[in-house]
Amino acid sequence: MSTRIDYDGEIITAVAEGPVSGGAWVKAGSYTSTVTADSKAQYAATKIKVQNGASGMTYPVGLSLFAVASGTNNLVSCLTQGLIIAPVNGALDPAASAGRVSAVDNGAGQVGVLTAGANGADIIGTALTPAASGGFAIVHFRL
Repeated sequence: MSTRIDYDGEIITAVAEGPVSGGAWVKAGSYTSTVTADSKAQYAATKIKVQNGASGMTYPVGLSLFAVASGTNNLVSCLTQGLIIAPVNGALDPAASAGRVSAVDNGAGQVGVLTAGANGADIIGTALTPAASGGFAIVHFRL
């Protein structure tokens, strides 16, 4: 399923380790080489690998901006911070939990309330507007 994402923020480019759905939260994939470079000139997008998030995902890498199949040359752009209009899974109230929200892993780029027992590892940002489940909220996130 591909979802149109309206955004304003920072973007990174990464390699799709497996099929990535457009508008889905992505997590870090496996690495075959050292990611750290000692200069900006040595940075290569091919050293960052991502895949669709999994159940119980914490610390997502970003929100994919389009769908892509897996493959060594298939690059995907991921929003890592910014302001989005996100679909909501469960009611969101900015007054609760200081408005903090988590990424909901279902391939639809949804946000929801924090996961019990995650100790904040699933916080991705702040809801700026309230929304009922199935509605949309304006969310500022920074990963």
